[in-house]
Amino acid sequence: VQHQRQVRALLQRRVRVLHRRQVQARLVPLRVHQVS
Repeated sequence: VQHQRQVRALLQRRVRVLHRRQVQARLVPLRVHQVS
């Protein structure tokens, strides 16, 4: 049971990191458009 919990925790961490990268990728173009 503990092993499954650890695996879920790792997956959640990966998802959070990917989500952050996606959000940053979306925000950067918006900033560029605002500046220009």
